[in-house]
Amino acid sequence: MNINRIRLGNLFEMTESENAKIRCIVAQEPSTPPEILAKLAEDENLEVRERIVFNSSTPPEILAKLAEDENLGIKKIAKHIFALR
Repeated sequence: MNINRIRLGNLFEMTESENAKIRCIVAQEPSTPPEILAKLAEDENLEVRERIVFNSSTPPEILAKLAEDENLGIKKIAKHIFALR
């Protein structure tokens, strides 16, 4: 899937997909806009949030939010990456 060819409106629709794999694709893509990453940072699926943490384009404010995640693994990784940026 070439996410660069997907319109912004379609990306927002993809964040509502019941399929976590689709949300993961959006979350890991460096060209995903920050407002969509912020929405996905609240996703119930651990893997989606994890993909955001490892996305090199995730803004510091979203990493800071994920550094307070309920999942200890996400929390630790987000704190570490936030400290490196």
